[in-house]
Amino acid sequence: MIKKGFKHSEETKRKMSEAKKGKMPKNINQIKGWNKGLKNWRKNYHHSEETKRKIGLANSISNKGHIPWNKGKPMLMKTRIKLSKKNKGKIPWNKGIKTQDYLTKQGRTYISKNAKKNINIIKNQFKKGQFSGKKHHNWQGGITPKNKLIRNSFKYKEWRKKVFKRDNYTCQGCDERGFELHPHHLISFAHYPEYRFEEWNGQTACRDCHVNLHHELGR
Repeated sequence: MIKKGFKHSEETKRKMSEAKKGKMPKNINQIKGWNKGLKNWRKNYHHSEETKRKIGLANSISNKGHIPWNKGKPMLMKTRIKLSKKNKGKIPWNKGIKTQDYLTKQGRTYISKNAKKNINIIKNQFKKGQFSGKKHHNWQGGITPKNKLIRNSFKYKEWRKKVFKRDNYTCQGCDERGFELHPHHLISFAHYPEYRFEEWNGQTACRDCHVNLHHELGR
C-alpha cells in the first residue's frame, strides 16, 4: 500500500511515461464525449469568492519569479498583421464609457490611493534640478543656444501669454484671430535684453505678418 505523501522518483516517472506512450486507457469511450450534447455547460457557472481567493493565491505562489517566455521579444510582423485583420471593425467594449461608470467605488478608491502613493514616491526620489544641465545623462557641453533657452523659459512663456491675452488673441496686422500666433518684439529682442519681457514691448502677429514685419525692419 502506497503511503500518504509518497512521491515517485524522476526515473520511475520517466519509465511510467514511456510505458504509457501510444496506449489508450480502457475507459476511453467513457472519457470521450462525456460532455456531448451539453452546450455552454459552464455558461452561468461562477466560482465562489473563497475559490477565487484560493486560485489567486495559488497562481501568485506558482508564478513568483517566473519569467514569461516572450519577455523582451518583439512580436513578429506576421502575427501583428493577423491580429490587425482579426480585430478590424471590432468596437472596444469600453469605448465611450467613462471609467467611473464601470469601476466600483472600491476600485476607484484603490486606484486613487496607489496613484497618490506613486506620486509621493517620485517626489521623494527626485528633486528639482537633479537631472538638469551637467547632471543630465545626455549633457553635451551646453550646445543649446542662449536665445533658444530664453525663448523656452517660463518667464518668456508668461510674457507671451500676457501679450496674446491683451490683444484678444488677434493679429494686429490682419485681424486674424486664433490662428498660428507669434509674439513680436517692437524693440529688438537681441539688442535690448532689458525690455524683452515688458508687456508694452510685445505685439500679437500671425505667422505671415510676423515674417513680413522682420523683412521690413531688416531683422
